[in-house]
Amino acid sequence: MAGSRILLVGVGHALPAGTTVEDCEATLAAAFPDRSVAVAPTDREGRAALDAEDEAEVDCVVSGRSADEEGLAFLTAIRERLGDVPVVALLAPGVEQVPAAALTADVTEWVRMGDHEDPVDALCRALPLASTDSEAAADLSPFGPAVDHYRQLVEHLADPVYLLGPAGYVEMVNEALLEEGGYDREELVGAHVSRVMPEKDIEKGAEIIAELLADPERASETVELEIIHDDGTRREYEDHISIVTDADGNLAGTVGIVRDIQERKERERELEQYETIVETVPEGVFVLDENANILAANEQCMELFGFSPDEEFPSNFGELVAEGRVDANVIPRYQSVVRDLLSSDSDTERGTYRYEAYPELDEDDPRIIEGRIALRPFDETFRGTIGVIQDVTERKQRIEELERYETIMQAVPDSVYATDEDGYYTFLNDAGHERFGLTEADIDSRSVHVSDVVEDDDLEAFNEANRRLLSDQYDTGEKAVVTYTAVTKDGRRFPAESHYALISVGEDGVAGAGITRDISDRERREQRLQVLDRILRHNLRNDLNAVLGNAELLERRFRQHDDEYGVDIARSIQGQTDRLVEMSREIRAIQHALERDRMDRPELDAVALVERVVAPFRAAESDVTIELDLPEQARVEGNEALELAVSNLVENAIEHNDRPEPEIEVGLRERDSDRGDWYELFVADDGPGIPEGEQVALQTDAEVTPLKHGTGIGLWAVAWIVSSFDGTVDISDRDPRGTVVTLGLRRVD
Repeated sequence: MAGSRILLVGVGHALPAGTTVEDCEATLAAAFPDRSVAVAPTDREGRAALDAEDEAEVDCVVSGRSADEEGLAFLTAIRERLGDVPVVALLAPGVEQVPAAALTADVTEWVRMGDHEDPVDALCRALPLASTDSEAAADLSPFGPAVDHYRQLVEHLADPVYLLGPAGYVEMVNEALLEEGGYDREELVGAHVSRVMPEKDIEKGAEIIAELLADPERASETVELEIIHDDGTRREYEDHISIVTDADGNLAGTVGIVRDIQERKERERELEQYETIVETVPEGVFVLDENANILAANEQCMELFGFSPDEEFPSNFGELVAEGRVDANVIPRYQSVVRDLLSSDSDTERGTYRYEAYPELDEDDPRIIEGRIALRPFDETFRGTIGVIQDVTERKQRIEELERYETIMQAVPDSVYATDEDGYYTFLNDAGHERFGLTEADIDSRSVHVSDVVEDDDLEAFNEANRRLLSDQYDTGEKAVVTYTAVTKDGRRFPAESHYALISVGEDGVAGAGITRDISDRERREQRLQVLDRILRHNLRNDLNAVLGNAELLERRFRQHDDEYGVDIARSIQGQTDRLVEMSREIRAIQHALERDRMDRPELDAVALVERVVAPFRAAESDVTIELDLPEQARVEGNEALELAVSNLVENAIEHNDRPEPEIEVGLRERDSDRGDWYELFVADDGPGIPEGEQVALQTDAEVTPLKHGTGIGLWAVAWIVSSFDGTVDISDRDPRGTVVTLGLRRVD
């Protein structure tokens, strides 16, 4: 184009070291001999050169002030004044990103001067003056001349940029978008936008494009959408969409600049989660500024002080104190914790303090509030705290209760212990430490197993106890009694009895707790008693048999001499001796009935038992009426020893009845209690009642004295046998006359 010129404006600002404006001027003049080269050091001088009427027409502008606000304003002014004249913008070495605002400047070509070994040669090659082929290509593009203006900007922008045709096919993408999504240019250019964008976001973009076409004053719009990367992963982006129209105002395509907002959106979601957590946690949460003013508080915090969510919450704790909702000590305690946190000697990030609150405005009903605070992030100046408060009244009371229990546990002279589901000791009181020779470190390290303190042969007794306690037949809180040989840390052995109960049941075992008692003295005492008992029973039986034999001889001799007085004495001796022999037999029967393992839980049908007991009495006592009130079946805990107990009751009701024709009733009925299901076996008579002295046997809380005891052991046997099965015995009057003795027997389903 003869008579034209190239205008260089502020080029010196963008040249690398060692390259001068004169070098550019000379090289351009040689490369384009049909054009003159004009140099304007500043934007103001550039504008003046454009206005010079005596100069040749400017057909290309090169600017070195493109990366700042003033330079961009100059480029915009050039485009407004010169129309389609090519504008080449230079980026100085070190400037990596093209400013997004440059989009409106409509720059034809961008040249990073620091990226080339010969920056002046790169500038010459960038000028769109050597050929008109690009102009012809531009005329064929659906974007028309806009493609030339945008192409270099698209390639140099740091943010991903795309150009779409009116049908949604990709016309152009820059390198940043290819790198962002891992795409190949040949595969992406010419593909439909659905290749990189979900259908829902395509529809969202189409709506925005329609809105932009309908409103010419809106140049662009920003929307959030997803982009599908080449590997199938999706990320969230912000898309700044602009439309391109043809001369008739029809849509020629869209231009979009996208920015990755995945981390920002994740952070927003995280903050939303935190907000939800703060509003839903059961604890009160608050934020205070440097002057302890309340900046924020959740609903739970308000409720702890007696406020509903729709009420106005005080602005500081001083107001809460003034309203009588908080103890005045809260302020100095808070300040003390803050001073500790701010201290250079502090090695903690959180502080705790407690105070009393009165949400109901009643000083007689205080709530214990525990506050935990941390410092708000700050550089040099304290900015306040973030705190969490919780009502710990019940927890404090529970701790005090547990401390009382701990005191009791330590005061107990027997060994108190607890084990976990794997059988390791988790607690042992002081008495246990001393008796077994174990240290606190042994227990704290969970290194002491049940098998370490129980003789191997007795471990099965504990396993059997667990199985019984887990059985549905036993009530919650039931305990087992296990007698075993205990082993100390140094290998010593002693007889022990453990009263044991379950704490929890897990997949691999059961956790339990109990009291272990050294029964060495008891066993020695029982051994002595057994020896003495055998000796006494053997000698007593022999001596009684001798007395009985001699009494019979005396009776015969007295009869020979017709000595009736002597005969009466001999018969009295025989009767008393027979009663002693019978009592000895009863004692042996009771002892045999009670000699069983307390862990053994036999069961029987109480209906059949009653029928067996009553049958011989009915047959032998023709003047006695015995009525039965029995269900079809009643299974209870017990063994044949119960027959002795019931037999004694029926016999007692008959022998001590003063009626000529006694009437006895024996029956069974169900009874519910807090400790499970029971059967009541009762024996009712119409006699004079059981004398007070005889009732002592059935009153376990009564003291037996020389003046307050029974003449026989029948009722004692009843009490001992029934209690051995954890049963109960009750005595009551029968209306209008007589007595009812009721045995409570545990029901077995």
